[in-house]
Amino acid sequence: MMNTYETEDTASEAPGFDVWVDVELHVDTQLGLIQFCLEGERVLGWSDNIAAIAAATADSAGTALWCEKYSKLLVPSSRKGAGNRFFTVTRMDQENDAGDRPAA
Repeated sequence: MMNTYETEDTASEAPGFDVWVDVELHVDTQLGLIQFCLEGERVLGWSDNIAAIAAATADSAGTALWCEKYSKLLVPSSRKGAGNRFFTVTRMDQENDAGDRPAA
C-alpha cells in the first residue's frame, strides 16, 4: 500500500518508508510494551491501547503489518466479522516531535 501523491508532509527520502511490512508481534501487557523485528532490528513500542493490541494479536496468531511512516500496526483478524484493527504505536527508540524519547 503506497500513497499515490506526495506532499511536504508525506515526502520521504527513506526507501519503502510508506509501505506496510509483515511483522510478528510480542505484546507484554505487564510492561505495556510491544516488540517486533523490522529488517533484522528489534523494535520496542508503546501504545495507550495495549490491552486491545494484546487481544487483537492473540486473535491474529501474532501476525501484523507495520507502517513506519504512520507509526501504525494493522492487526488482521482470523475471526469472521471481527475485521482489521489499526493501532498507533510510539517507537521507544525514536525521538518524538519535541525531541524527547518516550520513557521506557
